[in-house]
Amino acid sequence: MIQKIAGKNFQGYKEFEMEFHPGVNVVIGKSDAGKSAAFRLIEWVRANRPLGDAFRSEWGGTTEGQIWTTDDQTVKRVKGEAENSYQINSAKPLKAFGQNPPEGINQVLMLDEINVQNQNETPFLLGKPLWSPGEVARVLNQAASLEDIDTATRNLTKGYRTSLRQIESNEKALEDHEQELKKYQNLPELEELITELEHLERHRNILSGQRNALYNLWQDITHIKVCLEKTIDVRPAEGLLSKAEKINQKRGKLVEEFNRLNELYEEIDSVSVRKNRAETLTKKLQKEYDDLAPDECPLCGGPMK
Repeated sequence: MIQKIAGKNFQGYKEFEMEFHPGVNVVIGKSDAGKSAAFRLIEWVRANRPLGDAFRSEWGGTTEGQIWTTDDQTVKRVKGEAENSYQINSAKPLKAFGQNPPEGINQVLMLDEINVQNQNETPFLLGKPLWSPGEVARVLNQAASLEDIDTATRNLTKGYRTSLRQIESNEKALEDHEQELKKYQNLPELEELITELEHLERHRNILSGQRNALYNLWQDITHIKVCLEKTIDVRPAEGLLSKAEKINQKRGKLVEEFNRLNELYEEIDSVSVRKNRAETLTKKLQKEYDDLAPDECPLCGGPMK
């Protein structure tokens, strides 16, 4: 509800201010006393009407309009050569808007065209000649904000139905999940068994490593034992070992000689192959020469040999 209005450089007034009483107010005054200016100021702040600059004072300067509400809120409208803005309470001025006031202004003022009537309008709810019942109901609904209530009720109903469907869907999903979880109801016991198995597996690996080490040690001991049994008296074998070393030396020399002869044989074989190829080529060339050479010498006339 409007508590007070104030204007500056608006129409023919440098400054003016008007306070209202709670409830319905009737503004009475002489012509050019400022009644219409007060109504235009309310419309200018509430709906950004009229547009343009016709309402601004002739002497120039920034035009201002301000409305105070009974719930201690204010809406200020400012228009000048370089400024055109709204301001709610002490917030930052709102400058980016079109032909309609910025969002939030109507929420603060809670005013509509039915809240303010000027002297040229017909009595409330009486049209020309009469309003229809539907038009009267529309205005009453608008005055009592029933349209907003209906819209909110429809939205709540829609949201309620959507929530119900979502709840049913969630309950079905929950039931499916519970059925799925029943498959894993023994999971804690299985986890304990898996933990125990992992512990036993680690212990088995340790024992297996120890067993392998003991087995390798046993094989080494067995091998050493066999070697010891065979080499209890090595003196008779010393002579044989000396002979074996000499034989091995001779064998090494024979192997070296064999390798040398083998290389020589391969070289001879390679030379033989080249020799055969040369003989074949010689025969081929001799035949070509014989085919080309004349039977008599062109110089002496003797037979060619």
